[in-house]
Amino acid sequence: MDDVSSTLVESLPRSIQAAPPSHSLAVLTVRAEPGIDPLAIAAGADHQDTFFWQLPSSGRSFVGIGQAWEKTATGSKRFEKLDDARRRLRDTTHLLGEQISPTLGAGFSFADESDWNALPPALARLPRLAYISHGEDAYWQVATEIDHRGPSSADRIARDLTSNLNAIMTMAATPLPEPVAIGEVPTPDDDPSYRKLVAMGVKSIHRGEFDKVVLARSVDTPSTPALGPLLARLRLQHPEAATFAIGNGVVFCGASPELLVRWSHASGTARSAALAGTVRRGATAEDDAALGSELIHDPKQRAEHQFVVDHLLDRFSSAGMAAEASDTDLMKLSSVQHLRTAIVATGSHEDGVLALADRLHPTPAVGGTPDTSALDFINRHEGLDRGWYAGPVGMLNLDGDGEFWVALRCALLEKDHTTLFAGAGIVAGSDPDSELDETTLKLQNLGALIGLT
Repeated sequence: MDDVSSTLVESLPRSIQAAPPSHSLAVLTVRAEPGIDPLAIAAGADHQDTFFWQLPSSGRSFVGIGQAWEKTATGSKRFEKLDDARRRLRDTTHLLGEQISPTLGAGFSFADESDWNALPPALARLPRLAYISHGEDAYWQVATEIDHRGPSSADRIARDLTSNLNAIMTMAATPLPEPVAIGEVPTPDDDPSYRKLVAMGVKSIHRGEFDKVVLARSVDTPSTPALGPLLARLRLQHPEAATFAIGNGVVFCGASPELLVRWSHASGTARSAALAGTVRRGATAEDDAALGSELIHDPKQRAEHQFVVDHLLDRFSSAGMAAEASDTDLMKLSSVQHLRTAIVATGSHEDGVLALADRLHPTPAVGGTPDTSALDFINRHEGLDRGWYAGPVGMLNLDGDGEFWVALRCALLEKDHTTLFAGAGIVAGSDPDSELDETTLKLQNLGALIGLT
């Protein structure tokens, strides 16, 4: 790295001085050698200022440390506000090294407003140090502000960039954390308030107020697991899910199996997936297959699932895109299995992934249908500030390509306690006891997965 740094220090000042006056940020991108584990970087950093995202089954990952630029927003226009800020940042960023659009981390709360002080309703961050991988292609990305463009200032900025590059490469050499051991999270044998809430939802459905509503609850535990071992455990158990962690005074983390949207301007293709309808895994292969078959043929579960499929198809269509749904199959996770239908949409969409995420969120898998009346019921009766639970979390570049996943199987880690979240879809045939059991199973599995005792 010393030889590379010397070369960069010699060549960067001239490039920095050539930056247009309108450019206020410099981003240096350098190809990375294969075989780097992004978890090592996260483990070697201060988790309070970290953005980690990895989909192990695809080879895609992003880990960012610190912040060179950050934008927050609230209200019903929060996606649009971040997208406007993304465009302005693209137009005022000077690219150095590989001419690749820089990558941001971003996330949103479930609702337009939230009282989670450490994580605002919308957040986009360009990290000071980052590592990005897309299959066989991997890059180091470092960023810093550009102020004056005189020779001495350009030299200082060049040294800052190469110092940051050295810093993240050093982090990548951090020994990988061992996955945490399996534990259990205490959950109440009964939760009368949740059973009552489900009964209220069923009555509202029978009155014709909506067809489905997703109702969530949370459990607090007095322990906080270490982030590195926690992420190691999450991705080990769920390689097909998107493992994520956002540090911003607190840490919000999880492993989501549910893709909200992935978009690429180059291919003109958006991908999503309907994931709704759940049953446990079986103790034996025969039991597992029987449970899966029962799920596939359960009218209640299929109806709940179809609401999500119809929502996604309709929202893509309203964006002027041609959308198709695959046959429904089973997504088998470590402790549960879900009904899954893949959605592919094609067509011109110049606004990018944030506009699509805004159009699709929230799906009936986390909100309900019709969405206006279901969300109104949640706001009035659920009594839980979901914060970023069930909101979109992901990454995008400054050109607007990227992907967002629904923040499920997740926890909020604070200094002296951890909060776990789970929800269940309520339809006309729902039983309060069964829905309580489903959320209890999800909470216990999540607690065991992240090593809480």
